[in-house]
Amino acid sequence: KEKLATIGLLAASVNHEIRNPLYAARGLLETYLELKKEGLVEKDPDQVSEKVLKQLERALDVITKLNRFAKPADETGNENQTASVSEALQNVLDLVSYEFELDKIHIKNEIPQNLPYIQADQRQLEEILFNLIVNACQAMKGKGGTLTVFASCHSRESGNPRVTLSIQDTGTGTGISGEHLKHLFEPFYTTKGEQGTGLGLYITKQLVERNRGKIKVDSQAGRGTAFRLEFKAS
Repeated sequence: KEKLATIGLLAASVNHEIRNPLYAARGLLETYLELKKEGLVEKDPDQVSEKVLKQLERALDVITKLNRFAKPADETGNENQTASVSEALQNVLDLVSYEFELDKIHIKNEIPQNLPYIQADQRQLEEILFNLIVNACQAMKGKGGTLTVFASCHSRESGNPRVTLSIQDTGTGTGISGEHLKHLFEPFYTTKGEQGTGLGLYITKQLVERNRGKIKVDSQAGRGTAFRLEFKAS
């Protein structure tokens, strides 16, 4: 229910991502048919069909990603599963980027191309990033700002490499006070009043730990918030 409620908040973004390619496909077909009636067709019908098909595939891709979020993820964090951070992030941004534009929030994707896969379930990683990114978007709503997502890989003394992922907002006037910070991951604790359920970050923490990861938060009232995740590299 928490996940579906969150997706509902992104209705404008989802509508935009699906509507635009459908309008483009319709425009291509209408123009072609109109010119054909007037005997002015110069375009190859195969080329028009390929362009229309490409736009339809864009719309279907968004629907597929939306369905992935709507369905419950596998409850087990299988040690043998691996996940791509860059792919998970892109899947999330494809659904929320338009919402960010409406709220004048700039997204900086600084995930390095050579970042190794992590030991996690791909769908659960997407849900983790989805929750944290939407949470940041809501915190900066109406204020604007920048959301930066970056990651790095480092080795511990034990020799086991770890991937650290950071989701950081820098919107003016955002941030979490120390009193709220210590209760942030508790179930049903929310600072959003009736608009929040208090389950989003609680669920996120459960998913991170289910995949043998760690999550921390650093925040200062008025200066923004950074969520830091750590997972085993694959």
